[in-house]
Amino acid sequence: MTKLSALGLGIASAATTAIAYLICSFFFGFYPEMSVVGGSYLMHGIEMKIAEPMTLLSFVISLVVWVLVAFVFGVLFAWIYNLFVKA
Repeated sequence: MTKLSALGLGIASAATTAIAYLICSFFFGFYPEMSVVGGSYLMHGIEMKIAEPMTLLSFVISLVVWVLVAFVFGVLFAWIYNLFVKA
């Protein structure tokens, strides 16, 4: 089996997460009630409420945090995967 590029997988994970976050933010911005209901279904029926409206600052901070977390987990996944690949 081929080893994974940790940097490549980290970047791909971060980019994919950024796209998903942008789509999610679009729906939350334009359809907040529908987004809360949909989010409740995704969270196994936990009742969710809109705590505060999304601002540009909260959007940017959340986007950066999610992208960084996805990058770290992508790199971690590749590193662990490569431990099990025969050289």
